[in-house]
Amino acid sequence: MTKQYIAGFFDGEGTIYQIKNKINGKKYIGRHTGSQTDSYKGSGKHFQRALTKYGIDNFERVILESVEGEDIKEREQYYLDLFDARSEEHTSELQS
Repeated sequence: MTKQYIAGFFDGEGTIYQIKNKINGKKYIGRHTGSQTDSYKGSGKHFQRALTKYGIDNFERVILESVEGEDIKEREQYYLDLFDARSEEHTSELQS
């Protein structure tokens, strides 16, 4: 999985990220509390199925924002709303 970082967002307790399938363009938005450099790849049944089907090398993770742990759910919701993830055909929410 290729990782990209949006400039200026490195010092939080958790991250809001977007994972994009390079083959079909489907995007997954989620949150993770932990290091940006750990082996966490995302969760959620839709993403796990896609990961099994397409393989890890066909995904790219972009860190949208680093946040303090107590604000992480609110910030995840901000990005879900921003990208209209619930109604967008090619975007899904990941369960963290």
